[in-house]
Amino acid sequence: MANTLLKQFRYMNKGDLPTGLKLVLMYLCDLANKETQIAFPSIATMAKEIGMSEKQVRRWTHKLEKIGLIKIVGNRFGGDKGKSCRYQITLPAITDIKNKSQQTSPPYRDW
Repeated sequence: MANTLLKQFRYMNKGDLPTGLKLVLMYLCDLANKETQIAFPSIATMAKEIGMSEKQVRRWTHKLEKIGLIKIVGNRFGGDKGKSCRYQITLPAITDIKNKSQQTSPPYRDW
């Protein structure tokens, strides 16, 4: 599924998205489970592997949730601080992307 999610990411309109947000989203797409489309890296792991601060990663994951590209669905520890959250990837389907290819900019705002 990671390949499918990366393909969806590749074809979606990302014109207005900041680079940091795209990087966090691509990282989550790469890690997502094939069946559930859920990834569960910790903020610290993401920060280390992407090369950002934990604060930046936290900010971008919350922005991704706000614009509807991921859902933070909790974790197996009940949301304890310092534990990995589960992020469900909710990218538009490739058919939706191809049908809306005439749009000049995505509906993402508030950067």
